Amino acid sequence: MLQNYYPENTHVDIQKQFGSGFAKSVADLSPGQWHGPVLSGYGVHLVYVHSRNEPPAPVFAEVRERVAQDWKDDRRETLNEQFYASLRDRYTIVIEATTEDDNIAAIQEQTP
Repeated sequence: MLQNYYPENTHVDIQKQFGSGFAKSVADLSPGQWHGPVLSGYGVHLVYVHSRNEPPAPVFAEVRERVAQDWKDDRRETLNEQFYASLRDRYTIVIEATTEDDNIAAIQEQTP
C-alpha cells in the first residue's frame, strides 16, 4: 500500500514511486494548498504540497569528473557522427526495386 505522507522527497524519488507524469504534475503545483485529481499509475490522488525546497547548486569540485565525462561523451559522439558522414559521402548506395517473383527466384537459385 502507498503511504499517506512523503516528506522531503526529491523529484527523482517521486518519479520512481509514481511515474514521470505524476512527478511532472506535482512539480508544477504551488505549495500551501490541495490539488487534485493528480493522475499516476496507481490512480488519481489528492495532493498537498507543503513546501518546495530547491536543492543548492552543486560545488564544481564535486561534479568535475561527471562534467568532464559528459563532455568527452558528447565530443566522442560528435566525432563519430562526422566520421560516419565522411564514410557515407564516399559511397553511392543504390537500392534496386524488385518484385516478389524476383525474390522467390533468387531464393530458389540459392537453395541446393
